Amino acid sequence: MVTTVCWVRHGETDWNREGRLQGQQDVPLNERGRMQAAQCARYVAAMPWDAMVASPLSRTRDTAEVIARETGLSPICFWDSLRERHYGDGEGLTIAERRRRFPDGVIPGVESYAAFGQRIEAALERLVRDYAGQRVLVVAHGGTINGVLGIVAQGQVGTVHEVLANCSLSWTVHDGDRWKVGASNQRVG
Repeated sequence: MVTTVCWVRHGETDWNREGRLQGQQDVPLNERGRMQAAQCARYVAAMPWDAMVASPLSRTRDTAEVIARETGLSPICFWDSLRERHYGDGEGLTIAERRRRFPDGVIPGVESYAAFGQRIEAALERLVRDYAGQRVLVVAHGGTINGVLGIVAQGQVGTVHEVLANCSLSWTVHDGDRWKVGASNQRVG
C-alpha cells in the first residue's frame, strides 16, 4: 500500500524576508506569503488528495487554510509534532545578531537534534498509520521538512543541503516497507 505525502513549506513571513530565525514563534504570513499560498493552492488543486495535515503555528495554519479552500480538503488536522524546531534564545534574531549575542555558537534553550528527529519520526509513523494508502498534503516548516528529507534519505537530501523556498513542494512516498524521497524544493511559480 503506497502512501504519498506532499510536504508544503508555508508562505513567506516578514521574519523570513528579514532573515530572522522563527522557530516556534507564531509569526503570521505577510502579503507575499498569502499570494504564494494562493498560487500553491491552485497548483495542488489539480491533483487528487485524501487529507491535509499541518503544523498549528499561524504561518502553516493560514497556508493550509488557503489550500483547503481551493482543494476542498477539510477538516485540516493540526499536529504539534510538525512544529518547527525550537531555537530557544535565538528565535527572532538574524544571523548577525545571533553571532554577536552568542559568539561561541551555543544558544540556550535550543531543541536538540535528537529530540527534533524523534518528533519528526513520530510524525512519519503517524502518517503511515493514519493515512496508509492515501495521498496527503502536509503543510509544515522549512526545518521540519528538511528534517523529514534528511531522515528519509539518510542525510543525502534535506538538512544542510538546501534552503527550501516558501510554498515549495517536497515529496515522500512510503511503499509499505520504507519511506523514499521523490522531488524536493519544487517551486510552483
